[in-house]
Amino acid sequence: MKNLKTYFYIVLLSIGVTLPLCSCQRVLQKIGDLAAEKSEAETEQTNEVAAVAEVKGPITLKNRTYEGECFFKANMSRALYADQTWHVQWPESAENCDLMKFQKELLKFFVGDRFDDIDSFLTHLSKEFDGDGDWKKVEKMGESDTQYIEDDEYNPYPQSMHYELSMVSLTEDGYVTYSNKVIYDMGSGTGAGVLFGVEYMMYDLKFGRRLLYNDIFTPGSEAPIGKLLKTKATNIDDYSTLIDADFPPVHNDNFYVDFKNEEAHFIYGKYEVAAGADGVVDLSIPFTAIKQYIK
Repeated sequence: MKNLKTYFYIVLLSIGVTLPLCSCQRVLQKIGDLAAEKSEAETEQTNEVAAVAEVKGPITLKNRTYEGECFFKANMSRALYADQTWHVQWPESAENCDLMKFQKELLKFFVGDRFDDIDSFLTHLSKEFDGDGDWKKVEKMGESDTQYIEDDEYNPYPQSMHYELSMVSLTEDGYVTYSNKVIYDMGSGTGAGVLFGVEYMMYDLKFGRRLLYNDIFTPGSEAPIGKLLKTKATNIDDYSTLIDADFPPVHNDNFYVDFKNEEAHFIYGKYEVAAGADGVVDLSIPFTAIKQYIK
C-alpha cells in the first residue's frame, strides 16, 4: 500500500511539472483580474457611501439681530461725550454645517481674541467706549455743555463709534460672506476726522474653513487685477475722485465674491485710491474680465 501511494504521488508530481508554464501564468493572471475587479467594486461602493454621507441636504443659516446705543462722558476737565451704536447680525442657528466652529472663527476674525462669545462682545459695547480718555456710561449726552469754554478746551462735537456686522450673502453650496463696518468719528467736527473701515470674510460652511484669496484666484494676480479695476470695474462711476495713477495691488485679505451676479469685489481704504469724501472704495469687476485669474 505504501508503495502504491508513493507511485501515485510521483505520477501526479510529474504531471504538474510538465504542465506548460503559460497555463500557470494565465491562471495567476485570471486570479489577479478577479481581485482587481473586486477591489474596484469595493472602492466604488465606498465612494458611494462617502458621497451619500457628504450630501446631507441644503445648508441653511439663520441670524439674530442685536441693536443698541450707549452714551459716555470722558473723565476729564472738558465736557466730551461719545455715542456708541451697533447693529449685529449673528448666526444663531444652522443646518448641515458646524455652527459653533463658524461662530468662533467669525468672532476671532472681526473682533480678535478679546472675547469668547458674542454675549461678552455685546456686553463690552454696552459698557465701554474705545476712544480718547477714560469713559463712564451716562444716560444721555449732556445738553448743558453746549457752549464754548473760553480756553477752548471744550470740543462741542461728540466722538462716536458705530459697529455693523452683517451677512452679505449665502450660496446653495454653503459659501457665506459677512462684513464688519466700523465708523469712528474722533469728534473733530470735520470729515477728515471720520474714519471708515470695512472688512469682509468669506467662509465655506460645508468644509468648515475660511476661503482665502488663493482658494479662488491664482497666486500673484493681485497686481494685474488692480490694473484692470480702473477700466473694468462695473461701479467705477460711484467714485468721482479715483486717482490718475495706476491702482495699487488688490488686498488679498479684504475681498468678496458675488457668485450670483458673477463678479468679484475688492476693497480699498479711505484715501487709498480716491478722496476722503468717497470713504471706503468697493470696486466690483465681472468674472469675464478676470477669468484668466480665476481658478
